[in-house]
Amino acid sequence: MSKQLTNLRARETEHFVMLEDLGRGFAHRVRNYLGIMSGTVQLCLSNYKMESEFEEQLKIVDQNVQDMLKSIEDFLGFARIPEMALQPLNPGEVLDGILKPLDAKLRSQKIMLKKKFDSALPQFKGIRR
Repeated sequence: MSKQLTNLRARETEHFVMLEDLGRGFAHRVRNYLGIMSGTVQLCLSNYKMESEFEEQLKIVDQNVQDMLKSIEDFLGFARIPEMALQPLNPGEVLDGILKPLDAKLRSQKIMLKKKFDSALPQFKGIRR
């Protein structure tokens, strides 16, 4: 691998790590503010007598806060950059994995797919999913 390509990949990795850190930092800050909002709403609902219409509005606010907190947790889980290690892959297995989900749909349309992969095809490097 050329030095220029190695440097480019290192900069790209550094860029993604920095982007991940920024996104995660922002999500954590928003999550903290939403937690404060939810706690304040819960405190008001449990300690103060109020008109039912206002109480219902506060419950809606709290439900929306909970939904946003769930979305942030989903984002934080998604924002983690997975470790990407290239592995030797068999072309026939990769193609079979791609075609397998289509099998039932094709059969329902009375289409028969015959797969015959040459076992002499060379392996290649890729990321197994």
